[in-house]
Amino acid sequence: MNEINFEQELATAKKAAKAAGHTLLNEKEILNNSIFTSDRDVKLEADVAAENIIKNIIKNDSSFPILAEESGKSVDDLGD
Repeated sequence: MNEINFEQELATAKKAAKAAGHTLLNEKEILNNSIFTSDRDVKLEADVAAENIIKNIIKNDSSFPILAEESGKSVDDLGD
């Protein structure tokens, strides 16, 4: 099993969170539009935009698979 560089992974997580937060803050007028609404859920353009930013950064900077709320999993086997 490969060693995990936790400092590098934490830096990647922070980078992704900051990038998504920056976009959400600067484009809130556009991104606060509803894409889908039901009795139990509301999906905003902001949800999808933030997830895409985070996924792209993790995909490029980390080897971890992704399980995302809006789009599901990035690989079939996410491990145990």
